[in-house]
Amino acid sequence: MERIIKYSKPSSDIASESSEMIVSNIERAKKQVLITEQFSNLSFRKRCVCCGKKLYGAEFSHRGLVFLECEICNHIQSKNLPTPNYPNDISRESGFDTIYPGLCAKEYESRTIRIYKPKLDWLFDTLINLGYTKKDLINKKWIEIGSGAGNFMSACATKGIKDIVGIEVNQNLVSASREHNPQLNTIHWKSSCEAIIKENEADILCSFFVLEHINDLSPVWEELSRKPKGSIFVFSVPVFGLSTILEDAFPDQFARNLDGVVHTQLFTDDSIEYAMKTAGHQIYSEWIFGQDTSDLVRFLTMKNKCKNISSQESRKNKTFNRIYAIQDKLQAVIDKNRLSDQRHILAIKK
Repeated sequence: MERIIKYSKPSSDIASESSEMIVSNIERAKKQVLITEQFSNLSFRKRCVCCGKKLYGAEFSHRGLVFLECEICNHIQSKNLPTPNYPNDISRESGFDTIYPGLCAKEYESRTIRIYKPKLDWLFDTLINLGYTKKDLINKKWIEIGSGAGNFMSACATKGIKDIVGIEVNQNLVSASREHNPQLNTIHWKSSCEAIIKENEADILCSFFVLEHINDLSPVWEELSRKPKGSIFVFSVPVFGLSTILEDAFPDQFARNLDGVVHTQLFTDDSIEYAMKTAGHQIYSEWIFGQDTSDLVRFLTMKNKCKNISSQESRKNKTFNRIYAIQDKLQAVIDKNRLSDQRHILAIKK
């Protein structure tokens, strides 16, 4: 069967998050510099994060750090090996609590509808296209690895899914999930990702932007390969795309993608294919989109800030506003050429 590919989404769904990123841009950028300076002194990796083989590959410099592309699976990773609690052991203000701040009920619902409901809708649309029924999917057993504050679980509950369990390692996020979704089961897990997969049975296993934070993925692919035929694995990961190149072109701005702090590795289309082949899963669908033009707009916004606007600056701002107005169209071109910074993948065990 031909792979189902969906491209793009409107940038308006993350407009508030993008605006906040502009406001905090300089402060975040300074923190990244301080943390990566210490990170560069850590020991070197010996094995590839993704394939587990001895690490060889082309090196490149990015924002003061050295990264490698594994010559076996083409996974991108820092040359330095993060400590088990990195970056928290260097800065307490750089963990997931800062990425996912506390929200009131209204803000939480808004984030669920804007960001997480579209993921679930894509998942349902794809599986229905593959022959499943809505009733089939609602009655299946779902598990989310790295469930965060529970937004995706909340979207599932609204859809009518009752057998959904969230598993999260961060205690603060577990508490937030339980606060907003007291009717749902959120488990505080203290062991590894592969242990979650091994010890918990599910028809549909979801994991959104989690895999890139694991420093040894080989056991994860191994456990996935042991799942029953027909098991569904849905995940999203950041990939090396235009945003990464823009971050290098604007080194004084906050890096969202390959920052060397929260993200010390990135997938490529090749490493995703390698991972799923190793896991015995066939990819049936991709949703390809990114925030590359949002990053570009943010970088240009910060560079074009000035106190006294001359006629020349006025013309520059008018041109900038025109760029802002067409950012979704620009992003669509980037997405269709597979240069965007994210992938959502739906794979099924063979």
